[in-house]
Amino acid sequence: PVLSHHENWDGTGYPRGLRGREIPLAARIIRVAESFDAMVRSGTGSTMTRDLALEEIRSQAGISLDPDVVRVFLEIIGEPPVGSSDGENL
Repeated sequence: PVLSHHENWDGTGYPRGLRGREIPLAARIIRVAESFDAMVRSGTGSTMTRDLALEEIRSQAGISLDPDVVRVFLEIIGEPPVGSSDGENL
């Protein structure tokens, strides 16, 4: 899974160009968590607010991030789902 955590849902990642469910589930989960952590952790040079980081996570669902993993991540942290800014599905 660690080898695959830079693969993108749309197949544009590396090192093997895997796409969608070809990417191991553990790697897809790590990718979402690591992405969010990197955005909000101070000292990374590009620290975002939590809200801005969540907006970016939502925007990457189906592109670089597994949309199902993003949905579960947002549910776990008590945030509105993908495609929603106010808690209603668009």
